Amino acid sequence: MWSHYADGHAGLCLEFQVFRKLGIPLDVTYADEFPIVNFLTDSDRKQMEANLLTKAARWSSECEWRIINTDDGFGLRSFAPEILTGIIFGCRMPQADRDLVRQWVAAGPARPEFYEAIARADTFDLDVVPLAASESVG
Repeated sequence: MWSHYADGHAGLCLEFQVFRKLGIPLDVTYADEFPIVNFLTDSDRKQMEANLLTKAARWSSECEWRIINTDDGFGLRSFAPEILTGIIFGCRMPQADRDLVRQWVAAGPARPEFYEAIARADTFDLDVVPLAASESVG
């Protein structure tokens, strides 16, 4: 997912402790064929699952979960700072960007742990390791 959703490993990933504050995490289904939905006769649940919780089978290695919450309409969502538990820096994230994120966190109420993804030399796997608390900003 890093190469697709995190700017080729130059972005970051946010880790949340959900506790249903954002909504209920739902498992994504991976299918070989595009789901067919009848918007006149299929239930809202079936339409939602087909459109928002179904991806191509080739992405099944992502083991993705999604939270869909329309309680207050659609659009951007805020979250309670205490549920942001971790920030994972991509293995190609520039140091200047890492420093900027750390500055934002230091200026705000959230106190997440910091991690970085490290590419393994002999596989496509990544190791996510904690960063030392002493890693300097700037």
